[in-house]
Amino acid sequence: MKNSLILFTALVLSIGHATARETIFSCVTDNGKLVKVVKDGDQAIYELHNKKNKLEISLKNVIASMNIVFSEPDGSEITTSVPFKNGSFIYDVFTSTDRLTEEHPSQSGVIVSKNNVFLANLKCKNDSIKGNLLDIDTELQ
Repeated sequence: MKNSLILFTALVLSIGHATARETIFSCVTDNGKLVKVVKDGDQAIYELHNKKNKLEISLKNVIASMNIVFSEPDGSEITTSVPFKNGSFIYDVFTSTDRLTEEHPSQSGVIVSKNNVFLANLKCKNDSIKGNLLDIDTELQ
């Protein structure tokens, strides 16, 4: 009986841990790469997969230590930005929405910089965007 209780407790804990990992945002870039932002407890994970779905980059940052921007007005747009640091590189996953037009078009992608110098903008295909970067913040839920 005692072994059954230990096994049951371990099973419940493992199920709870398995469900904690959640993809909150994903898209396919113009060059066919898959971008994911995953929330795993108090950590955010940035993943970049190539066209064959092979993982190229995976970065973990503690959410509380990230400089996340939530729905910040920026000129005619509202921007949400989740920057992942990797040494001197920053992979800044963003969504910007035009707040002045009736259509409110959005664009998403990843801005890559090194030592605050712009390197690339990986733009997402609008029809491939799933989820919402705002879901990274537990206090907003």
